[in-house]
Amino acid sequence: MTKFRCLLIFGFSLLLLVGCTNVSNDAKAESFTPEVIVKDSISTKDSNPILETKVILSHREGSIQPSEKVIINPDIAKGLIEKKENQSKSVKGLFKTTLEAAIVNEGVKINFSLQNISGRNLEIVFGSGQQYDIFAYNDQDVEVYKWSTQYAFTQALMKMDIKKGGKLTYNEYWDFKDNDGNEVVEGVYKIKVVIVDLKIEGLEVSPEQLSAACELAIGDVHS
Repeated sequence: MTKFRCLLIFGFSLLLLVGCTNVSNDAKAESFTPEVIVKDSISTKDSNPILETKVILSHREGSIQPSEKVIINPDIAKGLIEKKENQSKSVKGLFKTTLEAAIVNEGVKINFSLQNISGRNLEIVFGSGQQYDIFAYNDQDVEVYKWSTQYAFTQALMKMDIKKGGKLTYNEYWDFKDNDGNEVVEGVYKIKVVIVDLKIEGLEVSPEQLSAACELAIGDVHS
């Protein structure tokens, strides 16, 4: 009888221990923070589009990262694909860059502008404090001068609003010195200006509308 009572007490204690362990595991499970990450890729090879997903369940002791495929509505998939394709296309007809260069004293006066020709107001963002660059190429199409090598620029973003038909205008001066500080020889030079690192949210601006060039005959700078 005593032996039976001991076995009964032992069994009851074991049940209590198992129950406490399950409660602890349930508590940990409830503490998980689920996070769903949708990858930026959509497969349309099948009749039902597949959207890749990744699920992360994390807690103090580590993380579980299973991945699975989810079938989504074909119309939604088509809209997402079209949106991504439109964003990847370079948009033309937003800007016009113009350039005028003239020899003044012992250098070149360079005036250029960026005009909004889109027909609507635009908000633009420059990726740094540098908004443009200027280049000079000799008759062999070799770069002899780059304006930005003389300066350091802040890496802070710069936001600007350009109204419909509005312009950003710039004025610079090149003193006939090449990138090594030597005076260039006489000849025909191509002067080129480029608006750099300009972005518009949701659009990729085609680069050809952000640059302009002209040729200039430079005589003997020592005469």
